[in-house]
Formats: sequence, structure tokens, C-alpha cells
Amino acid sequence: MSQELYDENELELFRSDSGLERYRMAVRYPALNKHRVIASDMPMFVVHKAAKQLALWAAQWEHRSELKRRRLGLEMNAKRPDLRPIHRRKIAESRTMLAREELAPLKDLFRKALSRPITASWDDFKTYPDYPLPMPEPPQWPVKPEMPAHPREPQPTDEAYLPQLDSMDLMVKGRREEKEAVARQRYQATHRQWEEICRRIQHVHQEQLRQYNQTLLNMKSQYERAVQIWQEARQRYLAAREQCRPLIDAKGQAYLLGEPYSALDYFDLLLSTSPYPDFFPQAYDLDYFPKQKGLLIDYLMPPLRTMPRLDSVEYVEATDSFRENLLTDEQRNAIYANLLYELPLRTLYEIFTGDKANTVEYVRFHGYIFVNEQPAGAAPPACILSVETSKSEFLSADLASLEPAECFERNGGQFHSTW
Repeated sequence: MSQELYDENELELFRSDSGLERYRMAVRYPALNKHRVIASDMPMFVVHKAAKQLALWAAQWEHRSELKRRRLGLEMNAKRPDLRPIHRRKIAESRTMLAREELAPLKDLFRKALSRPITASWDDFKTYPDYPLPMPEPPQWPVKPEMPAHPREPQPTDEAYLPQLDSMDLMVKGRREEKEAVARQRYQATHRQWEEICRRIQHVHQEQLRQYNQTLLNMKSQYERAVQIWQEARQRYLAAREQCRPLIDAKGQAYLLGEPYSALDYFDLLLSTSPYPDFFPQAYDLDYFPKQKGLLIDYLMPPLRTMPRLDSVEYVEATDSFRENLLTDEQRNAIYANLLYELPLRTLYEIFTGDKANTVEYVRFHGYIFVNEQPAGAAPPACILSVETSKSEFLSADLASLEPAECFERNGGQFHSTW
């Protein structure tokens, strides 16, 4: 999985509807199909928040990968031919538990927030991940060429170089010496050829060694340069993150005084740390109106198509097979409809109860959804619902006793015809 590191070159200066001038950049995590726009009034802090967001997504990716490993492990075990029925039933039970584990976060989103309010602190901004890009891996070093084996050196005593003497040669010295000279010349010629072959082999080997050493030198130089660049980038990254520490303290103090930019950063922290399933977009834009103490939230809602389908798994002993029980369309629609009520309510509750400095008196929440399967390059998301309510009105109700739909409507919630 590739990870993206953001820098100030990607920043865009913009002015929101409230008149606040801020910087923003788009951040992405392709493995989870995540995308959102990070904004703040200071360029360095935008990059810092982008790094924090990347760490949150990386944790979600690890969780998704773990669920996938567990699921695949169970499915592979189920294919073993030697399993007894009792073991197959246990596999079905484990797969059911895993399916219910994925479904559980979708139910009672609002009531879970009431029982377990999120806590966010400015110190959360001070914990940031290490440099997200991995150190360059050493290259695959080439194999050092070995000296090829030389052919066997010819020897004067080899049969091929011994004179073939008959009885007359032994009696006639001149004949014997002539044959001996011919054999010696044959040996010397062969030995010279052998020496030439050895010289060529050594020459080729020396050239191979020269090319090997040059390639190794170039590769080492490139690798050391890549490591140096990585180390320098990591140091710049860590230094920039450290520079944010006093900035974070200053923002924390400014938030207590009602400073709008710090309020927006704080509410961003609240919403980004709220726990949701990893297939939720959890993308939003915030705007703050200081005079009215109003917060505008444009929130991207999860589409129905991302909802899990598997409800349970049974082992059917009669056919020695597994039966997957899927949620009916009616069941999925009911879960999704409830989610559309609960997600805005949960967001309102987290903002109102998490606002320790009382900087927000009312919130206007707009819920958007991408109607198309592939939103990239397609039509913008459609606004399907909205809620606008005040802190006093919202928190004065007995929230735990109200059904989500009733609570949604009591706080001015409505669905739009575009849905």
C-alpha cells in the first residue's frame, strides 16, 4: 500500500462563506478509498493535521486487514476435507461472530455516543506518527562473477604428444629424433593455444569484474543517496511536527477565548477521532460564524451500497456445506434508515458536549451522499438531509428516551427531495 506525504506546495488559500480565510489541501488514502479536505488558518498546521489524518486511516486499514485475514483463514479452513462436523460448525459460528462484529457498529450509533462520549484534547495533536514513508530498501546486489574454470593444461607426457616410435626408430637415431621433434612441436603449439585461451578467459573475467565493481559502485552510490534524501526528509518532517507543539498550545488557549480558527481546528479534532466503521467516508467541511456562534457542517454520509450484507453462516450437515444467510433488502434498508437519523444526531451531540469553551450555540448539519457508484469525476454529492438546532434545545431533551427518528424531527431534521 502506498502512503502519501503532504507538503505546503499542495495548499490552496480560500475564503469560506463566513468570511474566514484559510488554507486547505486534499488528502487521500487509496487503500480505503478515503478522501477529505483538511483546512486550517496556518499552512504548517494543515500539513500537521494531514499527517494525523493519515495515521488514523492507517489504523483503520490495519483493522480492516486483520478482519480480512480472519475471514480468509476461516474460509480456507472450511475447505479442508478432513474436518469433522463439530469443527465445521465451529467455523460457521466464528464466521457468524465475525459478520456480527462488522454489523455491530452500524446499530445504535447515537445511543453508543450517549453512553461513551468521545474525549478530545489539544494534546492529541501533539502525538503524531513517525515519518510515514519507509526507508528505501537496499537494492538486489549483483552477484560477483566467478573466475571460470580453465581448461586442463596440456602435459608433455600426454599420449597425444608422445612420438609414435617403431623398432626402426629405436635403431636409427635420426628418425627417432625427427619424430620426437614433431611431437614436441605439436605439444608446444597446443600449449600456446591453451595459454591464449587462458589469457582470453582472464581478460573476459577482468572485464566482468570491472563492470561488476562499477555497477556495484553506482548502485551503492544511488542507494546511499536515496537513504540520505530519506533521512533529510524525515528530519524535516519531524522538525516541522515539533514546531507545531507551541502552536498547538497557543491554539488551545485561543480556543478558550473563542478564537474562530482555533474553534474550527478543535471541532475538526472532535469529528475526526469519533469512532466509525472504516467504510464510512467520515469526510466533512466545517465553517464557523463567530457573531452567531454557529457551526456549519457539510458531512458526507455512507451510501447504502457500502453496508455489509452477511448476517450469519450455518453448517448444513446433510449436505456437508455452509449456507450464508444474507440480510434482506428490508433489513439493510432499516439499518441504513436508522443510520441516516443517528449519524447527524451523534455529530450534534459530540459537538455540543465536546465544546468546553462554549463557542457554539447552534449547528446546521447538511448530510450529503454520492448517488453514483464511482463519485470521482462524476456529479457532486447531493444533499439528502439537514438538521439545524441550538445547543440548549438539543441538550434539554431526554435524548436517551427518544427514538432517533423522533429526536431527528424534534430538532428540525428533514430529508430533501433530491434523495
